[in-house]
Amino acid sequence: MLNNHDKSVAQKKITPDWNWVHEQMQREDGTLEVIWCEWREGCPHGVGYSAFTEHYRRWRKSLHIVMRQHHAPGDKLFVDFAGRTVEVRDPLGGPSSFAQIFVAVLGYSNLTYLEAVPSQKVEHWQQCHINCFAALGGVLCDAAQG
Repeated sequence: MLNNHDKSVAQKKITPDWNWVHEQMQREDGTLEVIWCEWREGCPHGVGYSAFTEHYRRWRKSLHIVMRQHHAPGDKLFVDFAGRTVEVRDPLGGPSSFAQIFVAVLGYSNLTYLEAVPSQKVEHWQQCHINCFAALGGVLCDAAQG
């Protein structure tokens, strides 16, 4: 038997708690170099800088990162036109027309409003907002008519 398992020095060196490193990266001055220097002061025989960065990046890829955004009720309405135009076919076989889809989503509840309009011109953009606010109860219906 050759007994040729890996005896490299890097395999025996100490590595930090990657959760701690990740927390430190959230600091305003948090860079891998600064954090490695601070960690290395307390652990002079730990891994070198290049191994430190490589291990951290590998560890970070294993995280399931989700960016949660918290919105207060009624605070934000996200609006835009969605993607490509949509073909609207005449059920009687007449010529097709095309529509733009306006989408509005309330940040807190994810309540969604959709409206198909002929174009993305300013007058359609404004009317979509008026109709959306009326549908959501954000304005009086009479105000939406004028």
